[in-house]
Order: sequence, then C-alpha cells, then structure tokens
Amino acid sequence: MPILHDAGLPIVRLLAAIIAFTAIGYIGTKDKRLTGLLLTFPLLNGIALISNPEPYVVANTIYAVVVFNALLFAGIISFGHRLVPHGGTRNLRVGFLVFAWTLIWSVGASLLTVRPTAITGAALFGVASVFCVTFTMLAWTRPPASNMGHACGHGFKNYVRFWCASEKLLRILTFVCAFVILIGVSANFSATWVGTFSALPLPGLFALASLTVDGQDIRPIRDTVLWGPILVIPFNFLLATAITALATTDRYNGLTSIVLLVAFWLVAFAISVGSVLGLSPILDSRSGRASGAAE
Repeated sequence: MPILHDAGLPIVRLLAAIIAFTAIGYIGTKDKRLTGLLLTFPLLNGIALISNPEPYVVANTIYAVVVFNALLFAGIISFGHRLVPHGGTRNLRVGFLVFAWTLIWSVGASLLTVRPTAITGAALFGVASVFCVTFTMLAWTRPPASNMGHACGHGFKNYVRFWCASEKLLRILTFVCAFVILIGVSANFSATWVGTFSALPLPGLFALASLTVDGQDIRPIRDTVLWGPILVIPFNFLLATAITALATTDRYNGLTSIVLLVAFWLVAFAISVGSVLGLSPILDSRSGRASGAAE
C-alpha cells in the first residue's frame, strides 16, 4: 500500500489538524485570556515534527520563532490599531494588516532561522519564562466586565454554526494555506526552514487583524499571549524526543505518529485551559486590588 501511504498520510494529517484547529479555535473564543495562549498553540509545529526525519532540528528552529511570534502578537495587540487604514472596505483593511504583519514576521523569522547556535532552546525557555512572569505581574489588565469572546453556546450544532460564518471559513482557509506552505517547504527545504514555516502564525494574524479592524478590546488576549512559548518549547522538545525514541521500534509508522501527536495536543490543550482557568482569577483579584489602591 505504498501509494496510499504516500498520498493518504498528508490528507489524514490535514484533516486531523483542521479538526484540532476548529475545536481549539471554537473553545478558545469562550475566554479572551485562553485565546491569547492558544494563538501560539503548536498545531503545525506538531505536523512538522512527525513529518520530518530530523525532529530535533525542526524543534530547534521553532523554539526561537515561537518566542518571536508571541512578542509580535503582543506588539500587534498593543499598537496594531495604529496601522489600520482609514479608507477601503473592511476586507481590504483586514487584508492590508495581514499582509503587513506577515511581512514583518517573514523578516524576523528568517533572521532567527540563521541565528547563532549559542541561542539554544534552554536559553530561550529561560528568557521567555522570565519575560512572561515579569510582563504578567506588571501589565495584567484589570478584570474585564465580560471576558467572553463570543456567546457561542454549547454543542456540536453551535460549533458548526460558528465555523459556517463566512469570515470563520476564511480563517480555516488561512490555516489550510499555512499547511500547504508547510508541505511545500518540507519537500524542498531543509529541516531548519521546515521548523520556521511550521510556526507561520497566519491564522492568528488573520484573527487579530479582524478584531483590530472591528475595534474590539483585545487587551485581555495580550495578558496570556506571552505564556505560549513556555508551553510550546517543552511541547516540541518532548514530542521530538518521543518521535526519536519510537522511530527505533518497528511499531512506529505514519498512523502511530498521528495518534501520538493527537495525544500531545490533548495534553497541551488541557494544560492551556487549566493554567488560564486557574491563574486568571488570582491575577484578576490582584489586579483589582492594585487598581483600587491606586484610586
């Protein structure tokens, strides 16, 4: 069944990634702080790791790019509204922002891809952790009156209805485009560049561009966006380690790798939800007391 193996596995990976993307995206809209953490969720990272024969090389590039992604998202949330053009339709303004931010990402990610070897994953994890804790303690927003992203309801019907909206379909399309770009890079470039493009945040940039043009308050998203690297760096290292260990056994194959990846996604998502639900009330309470004292 070599033809089925060669042609079918990318399709299975794409379907698994789309299901994970839409499920995570739907649940993430329930809370803006959760949205912030999930902006850097390692969906395509995982696809790249299980698809490449050099998972450690792929992961090594991802470490740096995901830190840059988190900083880029934080900057967009803080200052992105200043770039919104005044003329044109809403779609043109969203498109302009996505293009401009993708261009910035391309320059930054390319520079990080050829960074000095001394900048290791461990060093990046340490710096990201210190920066994350410092930012969280100093810049956590006051408790919002309503932290709900959308009143989506619950259940499969609401999930389908949510993603059937035209703009949501475009968001899925941007994810598929990012997947196709990753497949193209995987076939023609080294593992280092595969890692870079597996961290292409095109769906996140589109989502932030839409929210920015609509003038929504997205500051609560910034509260947790810098938490992403603290989750993603260990995720990629541990997944690369598991893939390397299992690759030495006869039981490891394409379908096994997908099952392994889904298990890692579920654990990472559970940690994401648990950390936001557990820490947000504590930080909100602290922020509320500090604001009350200042007043």
